[in-house]
Amino acid sequence: MNRASSSAAIEHGGAHRVPALLQRCSDLLHAMYDGRSGLFSYSTRIVGGSYVNDFQHPLKLRYTINTLLGIQQALQFYPLDWNLDQLIAQFLQVNRAAITNPADCGLMLALLARTNHPCQPEFSSQIQNILKGKNAGSLSAQDLGWMLLGCTTAARLSQRQSDIALADELYQIIRNRLVVPKTGLPRFSLSGLRRRCTSFGGVVYVLMSLAEYGNTFQHQPALDLFRHAATTVIGLQGPQGEWPWFIDAKRGVVLDWYQVYSVHQDSMAMLWLLPALDLGMEQARPAIERSYRWLFGDNQLAAVMIEREPFFIHRSHRRDESLERPRRLLRSGIGLLLRRPGQLRSTGGIVLNPECRSYQIGWILYAWSGREGFSEFTELELL
Repeated sequence: MNRASSSAAIEHGGAHRVPALLQRCSDLLHAMYDGRSGLFSYSTRIVGGSYVNDFQHPLKLRYTINTLLGIQQALQFYPLDWNLDQLIAQFLQVNRAAITNPADCGLMLALLARTNHPCQPEFSSQIQNILKGKNAGSLSAQDLGWMLLGCTTAARLSQRQSDIALADELYQIIRNRLVVPKTGLPRFSLSGLRRRCTSFGGVVYVLMSLAEYGNTFQHQPALDLFRHAATTVIGLQGPQGEWPWFIDAKRGVVLDWYQVYSVHQDSMAMLWLLPALDLGMEQARPAIERSYRWLFGDNQLAAVMIEREPFFIHRSHRRDESLERPRRLLRSGIGLLLRRPGQLRSTGGIVLNPECRSYQIGWILYAWSGREGFSEFTELELL
C-alpha cells in the first residue's frame, strides 16, 4: 500500500491513470482558483447548481499554500492540467509580503524546497528568525509541525548542515516542550487552556512532521514517538469512524467531538495514518477505512458528504447553535475540570455545514496521490 515512487508510476503506466477522486478534486480546484490574485478560495458553496467562491478571509493565503503543495504532489504521479511553476510565481508575485505566519512559512518552505525555488532560502531564514524571536515560546503545535515539515523537506533535498540543524532544533522543541510522555500527544501550545488540551489538527500536523523527520533521518526515537502518539489517537476514533476535535493531551481522552470535519475523515487523518501503515502499524488499516466510509453516509446524520454533480464535499457536522466556538471552549474547560469526556450527540441539534474549503481538496491530493489500494475511496466506488 506504499506510495509509489514517481518513476515507478511512470514505468508502469500509473502516471496516465488518474483515480476518479483525484481527477474530480483537480477539476474542483480549477473552479476555486482566481488567476489574478494567484489564490484558491477560502470557502466555496453551491448556489443554483454553480460554485460560488469567497476570497475575503485572511486564511486564503494558508489554504492556497496548502493547495499548491497538494497539486505539486499529484503532479509527481499524474498528468493533471496544472502549470505548477506558473501557479507559484503568480502567488508569490501578488502575496509574498503577506506570508509571515510561522506555520505558513514552514509549509511554504516545504513547497519551494521540492522545486529548488530561488525563494527557498528566504523562508529558511524567516524560520530561523522566528525561533530566535521573542514569541518563539508561544509557537503552537501547528506552527512547529509545519516548520519541522518544511525544514525536514529542505534538509532531505539539500543535505546542507544548516538545514539539518534547523530540523533537529525543531524536533527537539516539539519533543521537549509540547509532547506529553504518557500519551505521546502534543499540547497545542503552552498558554492557557491549550497547555492541557490539543486539537485534532494540531495532533495531525505534529504526527505528519514526526513521520517525515523520522523517515528522512532514520531517527528511531522520532519514529517511536510517532508510533506511540498514533496508537493513542487511533484509540480515540469514534464508533462510526469520526475523529474528535478537542482532546485532553494529558489523559488522552476526548473533550469535544464537534465539529466533525470531513477534511479530518478524508485527508488529514491520512497524513499520519498512511505513514503509520507504511511503518507496519496494521491497526491503521481499519481506521483508514472507517474514516473515509464516514463520508459515504456511515455517520450520525446518515448524510453522504460527497456530491457527485457538481462534485463537492460538505465541510462538517456541527452543533446547531450560536457562539459555537466560545461554547466549545467552555465545554472543554468544564470537561477538564470535572474529568468528564465529551459525548457524541444524537441527531437532534446536529446539522450539515454545506461549504467546502480549498485546503481540504489540496490535502486529498497530497495524501492520496500515488497510493495503491483503498480503491473504494479513491475511485468513489461507494457513491
